[in-house]
Amino acid sequence: MNKALGYWLAFCFLLISGHASAAKKVPVVWDGFAYPYKPGAPEKCDEKLNPSCAILFDKEYAKRFWDKVESINDNNYEFVSTSNEAGDSLHVAVSVGLEWIIKGTGSSDDEYYFCANVILYSATGNKLNLVNSKPNCWHQRLNAEDKADLRGFLQKFISTNPSKTALTVEKHLLAEMSEIINNNSNDLIRLKLGTVSSSASVFANEPAKKDLLNYYVAELFSSYASKALGRPIIPASTSTGLLDLRFASVNRRSSISLPLATHTIDLHIHPFGKNTYKENNFDFELSAAFIRVNHKSDVMDSLIRDVNFGISSAPRRVIKDLLDSEEMKNLILLDQLIEETSNQLAKPNKEWLKQHVVKNSLDKVLPGFEALSRDLKK
Repeated sequence: MNKALGYWLAFCFLLISGHASAAKKVPVVWDGFAYPYKPGAPEKCDEKLNPSCAILFDKEYAKRFWDKVESINDNNYEFVSTSNEAGDSLHVAVSVGLEWIIKGTGSSDDEYYFCANVILYSATGNKLNLVNSKPNCWHQRLNAEDKADLRGFLQKFISTNPSKTALTVEKHLLAEMSEIINNNSNDLIRLKLGTVSSSASVFANEPAKKDLLNYYVAELFSSYASKALGRPIIPASTSTGLLDLRFASVNRRSSISLPLATHTIDLHIHPFGKNTYKENNFDFELSAAFIRVNHKSDVMDSLIRDVNFGISSAPRRVIKDLLDSEEMKNLILLDQLIEETSNQLAKPNKEWLKQHVVKNSLDKVLPGFEALSRDLKK
């Protein structure tokens, strides 16, 4: 039996035996907003990389959010603050991941990407063990007025949109926190993203963007794979097997042990493609994105070895003197390719694979995805 699952079952037994007679609700400690820590990085949130930290780590906002967390009504659980933490306990935190403003195409707006993961974990003695996670990414248009007041845009995007029907990030997170505490720990699929790499020519002169690109792909894959499978997967982490989180309080840290994966997916981003042609005296262009997928498993022989996938845009007319952003076109296309490739984990589609597999034999790729999909659903 996996150690993390063993800790969790033992913890549940203690809770059930200790609270059943009194019919008390199980406490869940709200640890707060955090961000994943990388060795060598500063011990605080970098607002240049994560501008939302200025809002999420603000004491007044943290208090307002906690009031909403505390008011979540559940038949079996109740959220408590860290000041009421005692002994072995369940914890929940929101780990803020990628934030990236992608430059718009021509006269169009920019696109703001935001990813976050609701993490549920158990504290047994000095050990923290992952129980469940809910990764998600959202994006929204960012116009010139928004860029001039980025904080105001973020406040509206996260929580203050006056429209009652607006699905703010805050509403999403509260709903997922309410859901995750009732999910079975066995829902977690032992699938993880291993490495993400990119060709040397991709953002060759912009190393910071190259790092962001790899992060972008990792966050999107985790979110799309989890959505396609209808169950969470193991969060992406460093090779240590730990998910290191840092909170607003520099004195509070969490190093959460992750369960061992039985399936690992490695992704590589190939150079983006572009083709131009002339038709009826007009110039047109096509853009293309390519990735390589490699699957490793401890429980089966994989047929998904260095499989290349590609996707192209619809033809676009080239308009002279109109500044076009290759970044926006390429990254939106890459987003689409990652989503559609992730969907093959849940329901392999022969026609889609036939159209998008590049330089690989469909005779191996289709059975490979079918076998993997069956095992992931066990």
